[in-house]
Amino acid sequence: MASDAIDQVVRAFLDAPLRAVGFTRKARVWNRPRGNLVDVVDVQASRWNEPGNKSFTVNLGVFAPSVYRTCWQKEPPSFAKEEDCLVRRRLFEGLSEASDAKQKEQWWTIHDSTDVDRVGSEVAGLLVSRAVPFLDRIDSLGAIHDVLEKSTRSEARTPLARIYLAVVKAELGDAAAARSILSDVGTTAPSAWRDRVSAVADELSRRAARHARC
Repeated sequence: MASDAIDQVVRAFLDAPLRAVGFTRKARVWNRPRGNLVDVVDVQASRWNEPGNKSFTVNLGVFAPSVYRTCWQKEPPSFAKEEDCLVRRRLFEGLSEASDAKQKEQWWTIHDSTDVDRVGSEVAGLLVSRAVPFLDRIDSLGAIHDVLEKSTRSEARTPLARIYLAVVKAELGDAAAARSILSDVGTTAPSAWRDRVSAVADELSRRAARHARC
């Protein structure tokens, strides 16, 4: 039972409530386009899983194709993964925009004797009561900006997260703040990020020049 229990939970318990509110699924990942954003739900299996002992968690995210395009200078994926998202959280009972990832890390484990129906119903209930309302509230680049600005999570301080924040600020019209963040990242981040910072800064400068000519 445990060998395919995670997929059983996905198909039998999680897919229907998510499809009911506009999500579509590929394997263990769901996407829901909303305007210029895409909501993402992703069931992640533990890398330490063994036969008869399977653990998984549920990741949530909000993806912004325009920000991805600016950051990476390529077309965004047609089906987003949680790792592509600007806002990223784990599903748990106290989920909120201010959640601290260090405080909350919820995993579900299924053994051969586990009541899979109970586990599936519990996770489905949290999707409906916590995940969907959480994603519903992050409905614009402005909302993403506010979450990133207020976050104290260590992930929000990574070079990539700060580059994303700079692009969001630029798209919201705060070019000066965007330049300041990129300058700081280029100075303080590991050297491997400098080319990316330079590419993003150049793209934002080109965009600003195009707008000035209009």
